[in-house]
Amino acid sequence: MSTLTQRSNSYQDTPIYPGIPTVIHGNGAVAHVMDHVCGGVIGYPITPSTEISELYEAFRAQGGCNVWGQHPFFFEPEGEHSAQSGALGAALTGGKYISNASSSQGILYGLESHYVTVGKKAAGFVLHVAARSVSRHSLNVMAGHDDVYALLSAGYTTLFASNAQEAADLAAISYRISALSLIPVANTMDGFATSHIQSEVALPEPDLLKHYLGDPSDRIPAPTEAQCLLYGAKGRVWQLNQFIEKYHSQFWPEKLDELRNYITVNAEAIEQDSEGKLVEPTVALLPELLHKKWQRAWLNAYEKNTRQRVPALVDTHNPGLTGGVQNQPDYQAGIVDHRSHFQSDVPHLSSKPCRNTVN
Repeated sequence: MSTLTQRSNSYQDTPIYPGIPTVIHGNGAVAHVMDHVCGGVIGYPITPSTEISELYEAFRAQGGCNVWGQHPFFFEPEGEHSAQSGALGAALTGGKYISNASSSQGILYGLESHYVTVGKKAAGFVLHVAARSVSRHSLNVMAGHDDVYALLSAGYTTLFASNAQEAADLAAISYRISALSLIPVANTMDGFATSHIQSEVALPEPDLLKHYLGDPSDRIPAPTEAQCLLYGAKGRVWQLNQFIEKYHSQFWPEKLDELRNYITVNAEAIEQDSEGKLVEPTVALLPELLHKKWQRAWLNAYEKNTRQRVPALVDTHNPGLTGGVQNQPDYQAGIVDHRSHFQSDVPHLSSKPCRNTVN
C-alpha cells in the first residue's frame, strides 16, 4: 500500500475536522459560523431570521473575535433597506467577510439594495435568509419561499439548506464562493421548520473555517481571466519599471541599463519576491537617495494577476466614481458581461481548490 493510500485511508477513518457535536437550531448553526468568520454584520430584526444577528451580537458583545483575531462590528440601522445598504458599503471596503440576515417583507423592503449588492460585485458578502411567506391578505410569519423567489432576479448565488447541519456547512461554503466568484451568496433555509427546530449538528471547528476560507485580507491569484483584467495587480515588475521611468534622470546611464537588464532577466523571480530577497543586488545600481524609495516600491508591490481575497472595490483613501449613468448599449453590455464572465463561473469556482495565499 502506497503512502498516499495510507494517508487517504487514515483521513477517512479519522477526519482532521470531525466537527463539534451539539444540539442546535438552524439560526444558531449559522450564527456559529458568522461568529468565527465575519468582520462585521449590519442587520435589522425580522422574524424568523432575527435570532441570527442576535446570537452573533451576543458573541461579539462579550468580546468574541473571529478566527483571524479581529473584534468585529455590529450595527442596527432603522430598517431593512438601510441594513442592506450599510452591509453593501461595508463589503465594498474589502478585507472582511460581511453579512446581513433577513426574511419576507424585509427582503422586499431592501430589494433595491440587493440588486446593487450583486451588481457591484460585493465579494465576501453573504445574506442569510430564514425563508418566510410574504404577507398578503393577512400576516403570516411561517415558512414560505416567496421571499427567496423575489430575491432570485437580483442575481445572488442561492444555496438552500434542508436542515441545521446544512445551514452551518453552506454558511461556510457561501463565504468561500462569494469571495472567489465576486458574486454575493444568499444562504437560505426554511423559517421555523429549520431556523428554530433543534437537531443534532456537527458544527465546523474554528480551525476548519480558518483553513477553508482563508484570511479575507490575504492575496490570491485572480481565479478567472475577467478578474485578472479588472482586479488583478499589474505586478511588481511593472511597478519597478514605472519607478525607473519616473526617476531615470537621476541614474548614471550605464547603471540604468544594467538595472533594466537585471529586471528583464530575473522578471519571474522578482514578481514572486514579496520578501525582497532580490533587492540587494539592485541597490548598488541606484543613486543613494533612491535606496529607501526603491525598497518600499519593491516590498509594497503586489504579484501580477493577484487580488485581495475580498477586494476593496471602494477605497476611502483613493475615492473614485462607481455607478455612473449608462445609456442602453453600455448598460446592456455590462449586464451581459456580468453574466458571461462572472455568474457563469460560479459552478466551477464552487468546487475549485484555491491557494490560501499567493506565497
